[in-house]
Amino acid sequence: RVGSYTWDVSALTPGTYYIYAVAANRAGSVTRYAPGAFAIPVPNPRGVVTVTALSTPMETTEAGGTATFSVVLGNSPESDVTVDLSVTHPNEAQLDKQRLVFNASNWSTPQLVRLTGLPDCMSDGDIGYQMITARSASADADYQGIKGADLAPINRNSTVGCPSNNPPL
Repeated sequence: RVGSYTWDVSALTPGTYYIYAVAANRAGSVTRYAPGAFAIPVPNPRGVVTVTALSTPMETTEAGGTATFSVVLGNSPESDVTVDLSVTHPNEAQLDKQRLVFNASNWSTPQLVRLTGLPDCMSDGDIGYQMITARSASADADYQGIKGADLAPINRNSTVGCPSNNPPL
């Protein structure tokens, strides 16, 4: 037959597929292969994890000062979305929540997280650290592996409240 042919590839998973066309004359004695390839790209996820600093400047203090930020999703997930949080210097600050879970009913409500500075009773100056947002985990492909922004707070030095048997250096 002469003409063009169309295939429905909507059920194929992302990847590269190789096509070989067979061409023959009317008698069927000549056959040629025309190699070609097409790629079905991995779709871009639609999920968004937004991290917003609510404290300005974003700093804690060794005297227990706090800073707050929020985390919210950009659209409704089809299944639970888990976002883990951590700090790079756990001796300088701690999070009041290390794991946030979003679902179809709370995805658009910002979840508030508080960072609290910790005393180390050392006159070591102001210490910068990071609040790390891990890649999200979800059975929803739009939210699997989505990374929200990290924050870079500072823990301001203070020796207030240090016990007398551990004087500041």
